[in-house]
Amino acid sequence: MRAQLVLLNAPADNIHKIREFYSGLLGMAFGWSLWDDGASYHAPADDNVMMTVSERRHPQEGMVCYFAVDDIRQAVEEVEEMGGSVLWGPAPLP
Repeated sequence: MRAQLVLLNAPADNIHKIREFYSGLLGMAFGWSLWDDGASYHAPADDNVMMTVSERRHPQEGMVCYFAVDDIRQAVEEVEEMGGSVLWGPAPLP
């Protein structure tokens, strides 16, 4: 399996403050996004990886990584064989 990290989402209670943190840490300029369920910041990063900062939906929500794979079923099998587990999905992304 060859997985490529394509999106990293950092949920936060205060998206403006965490945007400032990651902007300073990574030297990235974040754009403002509005969508039906809320708002977020987004920034393209090195190696074609996008980073987003979004509103936290529940207290335990942590950072989420999204990977692109050629065959999702095969990727899930291989992840499970390596000791990983599926916590959610797979599901199509908009």
